[in-house]
Amino acid sequence: MKKISLVVLVLLLCSAQAFAQVDRREVRSGNRAFKKGEWTKAEIDYKKALLKDSTSVAAQYNLANALYREENYTEAEKYSKAALDSLSRSPRGADAYFNNGDIYLQQRRWREAIEAFKESLRRNPDDMDAKSNLAYAQKMLYK
Repeated sequence: MKKISLVVLVLLLCSAQAFAQVDRREVRSGNRAFKKGEWTKAEIDYKKALLKDSTSVAAQYNLANALYREENYTEAEKYSKAALDSLSRSPRGADAYFNNGDIYLQQRRWREAIEAFKESLRRNPDDMDAKSNLAYAQKMLYK
């Protein structure tokens, strides 16, 4: 009985590892398409990765960026927020908040953009782009 349990455990671990490899393959394929400016192909690849692993932060974050490039800000916001939940405490947290701020700028949601850029700057005070975008959002809010 112990041997059968051990064999089943080993098979489960191997299949989980193979499953994770597929997810990374899809994300890498999406990254290649993104670098070429093929936003729709990148979107499809990232969505395939999310079908295989709905918790893939890389797929969520990159999908949000591809959707942003396609000017699909509503969907970009959805995936960006999902990635932000995982990235908020990581070194990439500043980037995630910055991206959310950019999405809010495009939607003319000035208050939310201001808060996102402030949070980005709390995590990376030297980010000149975040400072510039924050100033722009503040200017637009009080116009």
